[in-house]
Amino acid sequence: MNAVLAQLEPVRRDLAANVRTASEVVGRCARSDLVVFPELFLSGYDLEVVEDFAVDPEGDEIAPIREACARASVAAILGYAEALACGGVANSAVFLDARGNVAGSYRKTHLFGEEKERFVAGDSLTPVELAGRRFGADDLLRRGVPRGGAR
Repeated sequence: MNAVLAQLEPVRRDLAANVRTASEVVGRCARSDLVVFPELFLSGYDLEVVEDFAVDPEGDEIAPIREACARASVAAILGYAEALACGGVANSAVFLDARGNVAGSYRKTHLFGEEKERFVAGDSLTPVELAGRRFGADDLLRRGVPRGGAR
C-alpha cells in the first residue's frame, strides 16, 4: 500500500479553505492508494466552534473531496466534526473510497478533557474496508487482543 500522511495544518475556522486543500492534496496523490488527514482537519482543532463547522459526510460541504477521490482513484481518511442526526457533534473520521463514496465512519470513542463536553462519544470500532485493507479494531477486541494491537 502506498499511503500519504498529509500532516498539514488546517486553517482554523475555515471549512472552505480546508476542503480546497484536502481536494488539492488528494488530486496530487493519484499514484497513491490512500491519503490520511489529521483529526478535525476540516475545522481545525478548535473546540470552541465545533458546532459551527459540523457537517454530514454525504453533504455538499465535502463533495469536492469525494469528487477528487473519484478523479484521482485515491481513497482518503479525513478528520471532521460530524453533525449527528440525533443532535450533537462527533469527533469523526470519514473513510472515502477511491470512487468517492463514503465507505464508513469512525466516531472517537475515548474523549478527553474538554472534548467530553463538546462531542458525543462514539460507541463502536467497526472495521472498514478501504484501499484493499481493513481499518478498525473491533474484530481484534472480540478476539481479546489489547487496543495497542497484537503483541
